[in-house]
Amino acid sequence: MPIVILEPETPGAGADDLRSRYGWPEWDLSVIPEPDPAWRLRMNIATQSMETIAHVDHEGWSDVVLREAPEVTKLPDDWWHLLDRTEHVLLCG
Repeated sequence: MPIVILEPETPGAGADDLRSRYGWPEWDLSVIPEPDPAWRLRMNIATQSMETIAHVDHEGWSDVVLREAPEVTKLPDDWWHLLDRTEHVLLCG
C-alpha cells in the first residue's frame, strides 16, 4: 500500500497537533489504526501528482484542507502504479 508521511513545516505542527485538532489516532507502528475514509488524498490523474489532503463532509465537500501541493510534482511511477491498483493510501503524521 502506498504511504504518505506528513512532516511538520512549522514548530506548532506535528503529531500532537494532528491528534488534538483533527482527532488522528496515535500510531505506534505495531497496529494500523482504524481507517477514516473521510480523509482523502486528492490526486491529479493527468499529471500523476497530489493536489490536496483533505477531510470531507458527508456530501464530499472539504471541511478541512490539511495540505495543498505548492506545485505540480509527478509522483514516481512505481508509487503511482501501486496507488492505481490499491486505490488506498496510508496517510500518517
